Amino acid sequence: MGGLSLSRDFSIRPDIITFPLPTFAGKAAVPTAVDLFINGYRSSNYQLQPGPFTITDIPYINGSGEAVLVTTDALGRQVSTTLPFYVASSLLKPGLSDGAFSTGALRRDYGIKNFSYGPLAASGSYRYGATDWLTLESHAEAASSLALGGFGGLVKLGNFGVLNGAYTFSQMRGQRGDQINWGYQYSQSRFNLATQHTIRDRKFGNLAIWHFTINPIISTITNRFSA
Repeated sequence: MGGLSLSRDFSIRPDIITFPLPTFAGKAAVPTAVDLFINGYRSSNYQLQPGPFTITDIPYINGSGEAVLVTTDALGRQVSTTLPFYVASSLLKPGLSDGAFSTGALRRDYGIKNFSYGPLAASGSYRYGATDWLTLESHAEAASSLALGGFGGLVKLGNFGVLNGAYTFSQMRGQRGDQINWGYQYSQSRFNLATQHTIRDRKFGNLAIWHFTINPIISTITNRFSA
């Protein structure tokens, strides 16, 4: 598509963490020193006064991990607490939103002919962090004889990875089509596992296949594993 595109770009603000990070809370009866270890490495140290406390200053992490909270009182007595966690950078913090909008003319003969354009078109997407474990998503596209809308979400399954799913419907040249996406991802220090599935019927249409009379792709499956 040749035209105008607007989007939020968090990469220009590396100090902003866009995804939920774990917090660790407790209560100190006496003045206490607290050491936080993330995956075996000491992350931070705090000197706390009596009362409840919450630790939110967590370093950048992603995937499955283990935190160990070691408290030491004035007499040198130590208590160690192990807390497993899972961080998903694909989620958004609660209340945080992300989006993109593009409008212009569809490219024709890409890689073959220059300055070849079709009808005007527009597309937009929006994501919203509903909770620490749920991010909602939506997407829409429009062009001559095409209207498309979809919605979905990502769900963190506790400490067991992230499940995603989406449903999209389209109306192109008078034909109604449907598409379903779902997938799963799990990451840890030793390996990463991901699978993504897409199923659509031949009447489904979007901007990517606007020039085709019949949908050339019915289903796709992508699996990834790395160690």
